[in-house]
Amino acid sequence: MTKNEDLIDELCAELRQLYTELEKVKAVSEQKENCGRSIPGNIRMKSVNPTINKNKDLRKIKPAR
Repeated sequence: MTKNEDLIDELCAELRQLYTELEKVKAVSEQKENCGRSIPGNIRMKSVNPTINKNKDLRKIKPAR
């Protein structure tokens, strides 16, 4: 093989490796993106009670002196 052919083979091998790494990054990125979507809204918002009237509840709290 000539020098150019060796260089081309080397570059192709590096390109294949970079493409493989890119595919892995894409897969991880998609997993992170879909992570929150798999949790139903009622579980995600379980600790939040939308019916609480904040002003009313704050008035009930007596300041500590």
